[in-house]
Amino acid sequence: MRRKGGAPTTIDAPLCFTMNVEAWMIDVEDDEGRVYTFAIPKKCMNFSLLSVTEPELPPKTDAVCKLDVQRDCRANTWRIDASGSSAGVSVTMASAGGARRTVIAAGADPVFTGPDDDPFTAYTFTAVVPDSDTVNGCRADRTAEACPPLPSCTIRVDVTDDVLVDTPVQVTIDGSWDGPGALRVEAFDEDGNAVPGTELNGSGTVTFAKAGTYTFRGEAQNRIGQTATCDEAAVIVKRKGQWIGRAYGALIDVDRADVSESRFLADGTHEADKAIIGDGAGFGVSLEYLTSVGLGIEASAMFAQIAGDYFYDLDDAWGMDDDDLRFIPLTLGLNYHFNPDGPVDVFAGVFAGIALLDDASFQVLDNVVRSIELDDEFIWGLQLGLDVPFGDSPWGFHAAARYMDLETEFDADGIDATPLDLDLSPTIFSAGVAYRF
Repeated sequence: MRRKGGAPTTIDAPLCFTMNVEAWMIDVEDDEGRVYTFAIPKKCMNFSLLSVTEPELPPKTDAVCKLDVQRDCRANTWRIDASGSSAGVSVTMASAGGARRTVIAAGADPVFTGPDDDPFTAYTFTAVVPDSDTVNGCRADRTAEACPPLPSCTIRVDVTDDVLVDTPVQVTIDGSWDGPGALRVEAFDEDGNAVPGTELNGSGTVTFAKAGTYTFRGEAQNRIGQTATCDEAAVIVKRKGQWIGRAYGALIDVDRADVSESRFLADGTHEADKAIIGDGAGFGVSLEYLTSVGLGIEASAMFAQIAGDYFYDLDDAWGMDDDDLRFIPLTLGLNYHFNPDGPVDVFAGVFAGIALLDDASFQVLDNVVRSIELDDEFIWGLQLGLDVPFGDSPWGFHAAARYMDLETEFDADGIDATPLDLDLSPTIFSAGVAYRF
């Protein structure tokens, strides 16, 4: 500036003049509503900015943040809905301790549907509308719980020794399920029928009243209703050592023994003797102790008679008579049962013992009596049999066939060639009833 026409002076600070002058006042408004006030003194025409007046803004409104989060654990999908929120809303998601990522960007569609890539992790969703000159921002948070684990179920029968009837069996069930009633396991028999009293809702013990093969089956469920079939486990339950009593009728097929002799007496009379030992019949009883491993020890007694016939010739005189010979075999044997707990119990065995044989006499003519003697002998043999239970009853049908090696000393008072060894070796067929206890 120049003071009264003097030399120019530089002023490096605000300068204020106080005076009363006439001036023009001009207001200029910009695009944002600000008003700039200028003064132009009439005397010097200098252009001066007096003030800037900021526009009066309308009052701010409160933003709205709405957020709905739906997680479909069955389909593994998300539906994130920020509809109804104020403009500019954005939604982010983050797991505990995890990075936050944007699901819905500001200005984008406020509804998002998409795959759930990590269904077993919980997430927190946050909807935000930021502050602005006209809006007070807002925030909404929603938490989505992790989906429950998929159900699973593995059944294990913890046995190290043979499982016997009425012995507790430990059943261990591992896997994943939710809450009471979410797991059901029970045992089924060989016919596919559920066994009463074997239901389990977790690990536990069960007992079986009958021998057989049982399979544990089950299903696990989580809290959203997803199900899974358990891995099965089977257990073989054997009978405790038990007794089997049998009573039967028997048919005896003897190797036919035919001993004869013919001669002339001193007076020239012709005399002939002939003795025949044939088949017979009887009844028997046995008692067997059956162990848990299918081996049985059996004692048996049979009370039978075998046929004896005697023929006698004396020149023109002829006579015959028959009599039954007592036959009582007493044996002790060992049986192996191929399927002692099945619907048909087939067994095979060996035995040994003694056969008690009786003597017999025959009135062949009015004044002629002949007799034969058979010695008691050691016997051994083989047998094949079966027992068929009547359903769940302890009673059952029994049948068997026995081969018995029997060679006895035969003596007849009318046959000079005796005594001699006679091979009878009968095959015995029997049928009757069996009772287990």
